Amino acid sequence: MLDKPMLYHYTTAEGLIGIVSTNCLWATDALYLDDANELIGGIQLARKLLQDVCEETDDQQQRERINWLLEETRDLGTPRMMSAFVCALSSESDLLSQWRAYCPQGGFSIGFPACQLREAITQQGFCLEECIYDEAEHLRIMKEVVERLAIPWVREASVPVSEDNERFRVSGGVAFELMRTAALLKHPSFRAEREYRVVSQPGRRYDPESRYFRAKRGLVIPYRTVTLPDDIAFWGKVHVIVGPSAHPEQGRRGAYNLVRRYRGHAIAIDISRTTFRYW
Repeated sequence: MLDKPMLYHYTTAEGLIGIVSTNCLWATDALYLDDANELIGGIQLARKLLQDVCEETDDQQQRERINWLLEETRDLGTPRMMSAFVCALSSESDLLSQWRAYCPQGGFSIGFPACQLREAITQQGFCLEECIYDEAEHLRIMKEVVERLAIPWVREASVPVSEDNERFRVSGGVAFELMRTAALLKHPSFRAEREYRVVSQPGRRYDPESRYFRAKRGLVIPYRTVTLPDDIAFWGKVHVIVGPSAHPEQGRRGAYNLVRRYRGHAIAIDISRTTFRYW
């Protein structure tokens, strides 16, 4: 459930210029996130649940189906298999941990009206969901995915898995949903960030035209763009916070002129109250 009126994306000055000038957010391949280990942990949790079901059944065909699914998802969470794409947001507009994490040398948080953002991204094959910090809830959610998408196919075994024409449809659906769901799992120690994520939904095919690339820390990082609404009904509600800075008023003036130049609207711009100095 989306119960926050505004969601904020923390970024550098370069990032703000890119968002405003192109009217797009960047969703990064989840395997290249700093907390990618949490995504991998969620996938491993789901695979362990499948292994437990396999050990509990005496039906040979069901065991073969589970083992086939485990083999098909063996590379899930590695660069060898298609990933989910993620863009981080927060319900907090001026949070010290976010400034430190996303723009330690100065930056901005740019707030978007949440309901309008969700409506726009849904039409582009993305979803907007709150991150999950409770580890018991992690287990419940991954178990629900396995029981909903994998177990019915396993238990209705009537032919050997090698003769089942549905096997690739099922394994593809399981892989995509595990990746999408695992991208929302976060360690409890990050609960204060109150993070929401834009996450790509399962696609039917690989589309190379939708992939772009940027360089960071010596890596080539894949990302996808998410187009924002380009009208006053959306941008008129956008709210920018100038992060901790030695020159906050100049930061505010620059952001104001940037938005007027590219989006044609005046927006609310405030200055951070966080007592954090990087200069």
